Amino acid sequence: MKLLYKNFFIYGLGNAFPQALAFLLLPVYSKYLDPKQFGIMTSMTVLNNIITILFSMGVDRSIYRLIYDYKDDESKKLFLGNIFLLLVFFSTFFLVFLFVLNAFVNRLFSSVAFFPYYVFAILSAYFSVFGLIPKIFYQVNEKAKVFTLIALSQTIISTGLVLYFVVNLGYGAKGYLLGQMIMNFLFIPFFLLSTIKKIKIKIDLKIVKNIFKFSLPMIPLLFSSWIMNMSDRIIIERHLNLSELGIYSFATKIASMITFIGSSFYVAYNPYFYKIANNENLELKMEKLSSENYRFIVLFLFAGFSLIFISKDLLLLVVNEKYYKSIGFIPILTISYVIAQIAGLSNLQLYQVKKTKHVMSLTILTSVVNFISNILLIPKLGIMGAVYSSLFAFSFQFIIMYFFAQKKYFISYKWLSIVGILILYLLIYFLFDIFLFSNLINLLFKMLICGLILYLQIKYFYSDVQNE
Repeated sequence: MKLLYKNFFIYGLGNAFPQALAFLLLPVYSKYLDPKQFGIMTSMTVLNNIITILFSMGVDRSIYRLIYDYKDDESKKLFLGNIFLLLVFFSTFFLVFLFVLNAFVNRLFSSVAFFPYYVFAILSAYFSVFGLIPKIFYQVNEKAKVFTLIALSQTIISTGLVLYFVVNLGYGAKGYLLGQMIMNFLFIPFFLLSTIKKIKIKIDLKIVKNIFKFSLPMIPLLFSSWIMNMSDRIIIERHLNLSELGIYSFATKIASMITFIGSSFYVAYNPYFYKIANNENLELKMEKLSSENYRFIVLFLFAGFSLIFISKDLLLLVVNEKYYKSIGFIPILTISYVIAQIAGLSNLQLYQVKKTKHVMSLTILTSVVNFISNILLIPKLGIMGAVYSSLFAFSFQFIIMYFFAQKKYFISYKWLSIVGILILYLLIYFLFDIFLFSNLINLLFKMLICGLILYLQIKYFYSDVQNE
């Protein structure tokens, strides 16, 4: 268990540093990128997420679960070798496909030029495919330090390139995408050398069949997850404009810091969860998993509360006034992302019993609900329509995932304590909202309160972990 927390904090550093750096750079981006340019940058991020799914076809996700079915090093190398061959084939095939049908692809965001924006985003996604196997390998083997070192190196290089192109050369959104693309290209030799040591190149149809059996049901799931998180951007671009997309994207960039805390958790928790679920007796493993789920739900609640509590005063001090409009959207978006992260715990329960088809069905259903609500609300309510749609969809997803997962693989949740913590946060938030000081004084007081809460939680968790 101590290894889980050690890895979580190491992964947290790997995720927190890029996000802290991105947050610190928001004043710079708000100065050198107007909302329209920010909208272009965001639209290409959406594109990058879509084609990353195409390039991998979800086969990389099978590593997290299926590698435990191969007991010796030779069989694991053969398994990873087949993963590598599939990744190279699919990514190269779809790379050619996207460029041949560029006119059709350009319809996704018709107000954005294919060259250079689409080209940079597509190539960046293609180059990043070569890092999938090494990164996941380090995660499942709980080599958090190596994984984090790679993440930090990529962040430092990409940030330096982006600042050079955006600030020094004034390239705007094009400079941001160019910096990301060059960074991914520079890491290809390192990732290839790392991958070669871990694989055996030999096609094994039985392994390929197992990979597809696990991964293919995840493809609709991955696209549905994309719809849940990104379709609102496309609808805003179609029904509003790129500037409004930029405002909304700026708000989601702040609120989505929750997802990066979540990614740190799940990177550390995935191998721990499957190891405990597959190797220990029923009573002991359920007790352990229940305790860890509770701890991390509390962590997500604290992260969401802190972000909502301090974001307004902080952003009013540091960002360009062109983006002030985005501040009002952050609280509800943050709540939506917290709910989404908690729902991810139910996914682990379903994956443990290999119910990927059930996860797929439930996620597709949620995505349809999200897409329909976006279509209905955005034309009428504008950006706020997308905000309400996110809250409704993520809440719906959590409810159906939770109840279904509990039926298939029951884990006790300490809901009474969780509700009590929620009530405490609400009281602190509304009580402090009564007092009106300057933004700087408000910010300092709020940061002090958040720091005190964090100290008490760490002290409690540390003592609890030691006792276990």
